[in-house]
Amino acid sequence: MLEIEENIKDIEFDAKFRRIKGNLKLLETASSGKATISVGYPDDMERILDFRKNSKDIGKLIVGYRAKLEEYSLKLEHLNTEKSTIRKQLFPSN
Repeated sequence: MLEIEENIKDIEFDAKFRRIKGNLKLLETASSGKATISVGYPDDMERILDFRKNSKDIGKLIVGYRAKLEEYSLKLEHLNTEKSTIRKQLFPSN
């Protein structure tokens, strides 16, 4: 169970996971400020490009980032399910 908790922490503190979440939030909430947003592609976040806020490309980026975030979410969900199962086996309720 400790190993599973460690894996969960590793994912939650993973730089790529945090960057995906941050970029997705930036894209979804971009309504004020500069006319452009600087963000990388979901598959290659090192390639930073500028996008206009109302660009159709923003929608594509949001879809891509949501897909990447879903991958991490599924991993976390699987680990949490495993943890719950082990907890129930170790500490059965009477």
